[in-house]
Amino acid sequence: MPDEGGTVRTLHIGAWVLPTLAVFLLTLVAGLSFFVYHSQQALSSYVDRSAELEALRFTHASQQAQLNVFAERMVALDEQITALRAHENELNVLTGQFNRQLGLEDDASLSDMAPRLNDLLAWAYDGQNGVGGSEQLASALSATAVAGDSREVIKGMHRDLDRLMMEADDAEHYIITLKDKLFGASSILAATPTILPLNSRISAAFGGRRNPFSGSGQEMHRGLDIPAPIGAVVRAPADGTVLSVSQAGGYGLLLTIDHGYGLITRYAHLSSALVEPGDEVKRGQKIARTGNSGRSTGPHLHYETVIGGLAVDPLKMLPGHVAKDVVIAERGEAQD
Repeated sequence: MPDEGGTVRTLHIGAWVLPTLAVFLLTLVAGLSFFVYHSQQALSSYVDRSAELEALRFTHASQQAQLNVFAERMVALDEQITALRAHENELNVLTGQFNRQLGLEDDASLSDMAPRLNDLLAWAYDGQNGVGGSEQLASALSATAVAGDSREVIKGMHRDLDRLMMEADDAEHYIITLKDKLFGASSILAATPTILPLNSRISAAFGGRRNPFSGSGQEMHRGLDIPAPIGAVVRAPADGTVLSVSQAGGYGLLLTIDHGYGLITRYAHLSSALVEPGDEVKRGQKIARTGNSGRSTGPHLHYETVIGGLAVDPLKMLPGHVAKDVVIAERGEAQD
């Protein structure tokens, strides 16, 4: 219906239009509803997935942090094992030195070496010398392996690593303690007369014997008589410090060496000394020349070992493989 004066227009709508329009509107509403519903579902799923992804990222970061810590601890363990191997190498060098001096193969085990070493150094472990009791030496090491890649396995790896590090600590402590004991034993071994000052037969052993001058009566012989021509080289049987060089009555020219641990050695009837009081000497070093000074029936060396003021048999200070090669002549050949 137009404004005043206009012509009225008539619109004819077919019977099919309204149903079609209604169907269209219903379809549009249904489509919009479906779109909104699925959009909400997609949004919800996205939010859930984002939360899950964030959780996964957090878990990954946590696991990565654990792995970083684990890697750092593995580096520390590797350094500890490297130090352990260094201690083992030092220990092997020490045991090799001991084995050679004890007449064993260089690669002989501690269980083979320890009894012989303890027997040889027993003189220094006497309570009166204040060194301490001897101990049996042994060795025991252990090792384990670790692996895995999940969170629980990582925890297990840390537990295994804890155990490994504890075992490495124990092993390192054990080896260091053992090495320290061997270093201590090495010092005592250096002071132990493990060789004779002269490579010759023994004409008079330690102990009771007939008087070599009168041929009758018993006397205590405090050392070994080793015959040798005048001027033969006398060598130090162990490391030590020259205590004195002097004329000493029946001993003639007497050289005395202090080896520590309450042990001294004496060398009598010398023709000359090659060292002076206060000199440091090493095993095998030339220290004097044999003679016939003092109360003597012929050129020879009188050799004594004295521990805590008491004379002991020098042969008992020798390693077994050295002592078995010593030749002792008939007692009738005593020199002083």
